[in-house]
Amino acid sequence: MAIDDLDHAVDEQTMNLLALRQPMAMDLRNVVAAIKISSDLERIADYATNMARRTVPLIEERTIIRPIHSIPRMGTAVIAMLKNVVDAYIEGDANKAVAVWRADKEVDEMYVSLFRELLTYMMEDASRITPCTHVLFIAKNIERMGDHVTNVCETVYYLVTGEPLREDRPRKTRTDRLLTDDIEAKE
Repeated sequence: MAIDDLDHAVDEQTMNLLALRQPMAMDLRNVVAAIKISSDLERIADYATNMARRTVPLIEERTIIRPIHSIPRMGTAVIAMLKNVVDAYIEGDANKAVAVWRADKEVDEMYVSLFRELLTYMMEDASRITPCTHVLFIAKNIERMGDHVTNVCETVYYLVTGEPLREDRPRKTRTDRLLTDDIEAKE
């Protein structure tokens, strides 16, 4: 709840700044960036809380899930992205923000790969469905954290350049398209 309180404090302070100082140009972009970044960080904290809740049944069930190796790699990648985008914000480095923004594609690819692997694992043994579902939700939370980091990247880019990032988000990986195509073909 401390993160929620900080997010509310940022909202209050920025609203006061907007009302009392009426910032313009770079000052206004700084205020808007603070609001947006605070909101994304709050959502990242919510995903971390959800992940922690999902680990409890996994620990209690003591089920061994072989294809869990991607979870730490995904988490490490997102933590590095978060650190690097904070550095980009502090340094006012739009190029670094774009580099972090592009790094999310790797996290997405790891998620899709783990998703497929866990589906196969569940099909082999139905008793693994519940624990694998918890792992899938944990992985999805990490993937969503990466998406929020990309939001921060876009905000930093706009803050520094005054222009929105015009590139399309690298969303669909080859594996993601194959997964989507498989589902659409069965419908």
